[in-house]
Amino acid sequence: MNEKTTPGNQLKVSKTAVKQRLAAVDERKRIQQARRRRIEQAFLLLLGVFIVVIFIGIKQRSPWYVNHVEPVVQNIMTATRSGNAERTMDRASLPTYTDASESGWLEDMMDAPVSDTPPPVDSGVAPPPVPNDDPVPGSDQPVAASVVDTRTRPRPADLDFHSLKSQVRRHVFSQPASLRALEAERVTYVASARSHLILLMRFIPYETDAGGLLLKNGRTGPGAVVGANERGFLFVSHRTEKRAVIPWDTVSLEQYVAFFQYYIAKRLDLDGIPSWNVFMKAGTLAPVQGRRDAAGECLLAGLLCDWYGKPEFGEKFLRLAVQYDPRSPARKFLDP
Repeated sequence: MNEKTTPGNQLKVSKTAVKQRLAAVDERKRIQQARRRRIEQAFLLLLGVFIVVIFIGIKQRSPWYVNHVEPVVQNIMTATRSGNAERTMDRASLPTYTDASESGWLEDMMDAPVSDTPPPVDSGVAPPPVPNDDPVPGSDQPVAASVVDTRTRPRPADLDFHSLKSQVRRHVFSQPASLRALEAERVTYVASARSHLILLMRFIPYETDAGGLLLKNGRTGPGAVVGANERGFLFVSHRTEKRAVIPWDTVSLEQYVAFFQYYIAKRLDLDGIPSWNVFMKAGTLAPVQGRRDAAGECLLAGLLCDWYGKPEFGEKFLRLAVQYDPRSPARKFLDP
């Protein structure tokens, strides 16, 4: 016999149904919250893996990171600094020149001991020449040596002297004692040339002339260098708008000099790369700070030319540095 439906029974049934519905809602919420937690955990895991990969790339500086990731990051940082607007192309955009002698590189190299023992035969490194400091026969006076033996100068194609510190030290200590300090100071400036160019390129792009960049295997065509790091620089073609990472070791000495001329001209509020006569006259017209910064970059360009076998061009830049700033260290590298 069926139980009769009464108001009490109906109330009991409705309470049970409500409890079941509430339980179902709670279950759905629990499932949704669990799913959301799994998604958040997966996202955090992927983010952590991405950060680790970037960190490893930065530490190891793998070619893939340098060629594909770092230029993009630099461009984003540049766009952020400029508020996504076109970067200004005047002297005020460039950082103040910092003398390379303040880097501590010279002290590290000069303080490091150099063994008198020649390197092993299979090392691929020839023993250094013996300094000509021996006394003259029959005299207590040493032989006067006034010329550096430039044949033993390390000349890396990519200007990376920091990876050749042992060879640089060997060269410096192979010179007569009276010339070692000046030669060590000279290579300190030369070793800073590439890092200084990288810094300048991060603030103002290098715009080529119609001929483009002069590389060892030819020219690129017109374009702009929009970012750089220790492995190379990012070049954007004006014709095709294609981007290419160009390694430093493919750049000719003439192009390195053109890089410096371009930024020296910016310091002096000049357009492009003017003639040498214009550079000479600009020393009396440009602001004082602009002349001092330009003098520092003339010093780097001059010593770079001298180190890589073009002393006649080096002397012109060094004299220009002294003209721009009479207190320039370039004076000590000029013949009296």
